[in-house]
Amino acid sequence: MSPSEPRASTANGASTEEAASDLYRHSPATFARHREAVAAQLQASGDELGAARIRRLPVPTTAAWWINQLALRWPDELTALLDLGARLRAASEERNLARLTELDRTRRVRTDALLSLLWHHGAEEEPDDDTPTVDSTHRIHPTPEDLALVLETVTAAVLDDEVAELVRAGCLARTVEAPDLDLLRGTAGDGEESVPVTVPRRREAGQDVLAVATAAVVDAENRLAAATDTVASLTGMLDGLEQELAELTRDRDSTRARLETWRRTAVAAERELRVARARLGRLT
Repeated sequence: MSPSEPRASTANGASTEEAASDLYRHSPATFARHREAVAAQLQASGDELGAARIRRLPVPTTAAWWINQLALRWPDELTALLDLGARLRAASEERNLARLTELDRTRRVRTDALLSLLWHHGAEEEPDDDTPTVDSTHRIHPTPEDLALVLETVTAAVLDDEVAELVRAGCLARTVEAPDLDLLRGTAGDGEESVPVTVPRRREAGQDVLAVATAAVVDAENRLAAATDTVASLTGMLDGLEQELAELTRDRDSTRARLETWRRTAVAAERELRVARARLGRLT
């Protein structure tokens, strides 16, 4: 749809594009039902073309829906992550490895924070129909497999502006493979292209090779830094445990010595008690 073309509207005034975006808020289990309801509303208002476009929208995969949840519920955190893309690309073009390393660590921290939000908070499960459920607060959480796909997609979004725009929009139907940056998603636009659509690669092959090599260096540096930090942490922990063990050993030996002393004292006191009782017996 070109900027000059009017948007098709639903009966309640919302554009077909907005209606499509709203649909991708719904879980895969309930998407088809909501899609048909919107299409029926468009059809009833006389918008046959809009209804047809809505009915062509693919049901999102579970992982894609979780990414849509990020855009819907934590847009500021998602934007903070995606905005790193331009700075990462600039540092890559300048071959500034120190800056790349710093930015990539920030990217990892922000990505981990988003995945943690998704993992811990999950989402409220939608009922399969319009009947209210008894447990309306039942929550579902992403699987490790879904989180891996979410991670790959948001990483691709940091690296590619077009992918970032689609992720921000919160209407993904498919996830992205970070190496390829091929994205499949639904569209309700006015063009004749079929859905899903493939996002084109815009970088030259030479740039890709350089980017991959640079990323490999940054990744290796990050792994080395993480391993070094872990070794230092574990070494410190081991030193602390060995010190505690030495102190406990000294305490054990000291306690054992005191125990033997008090045992001898108890034996001597018992012997003295017997002698004293015998003397008392002779006197009485």
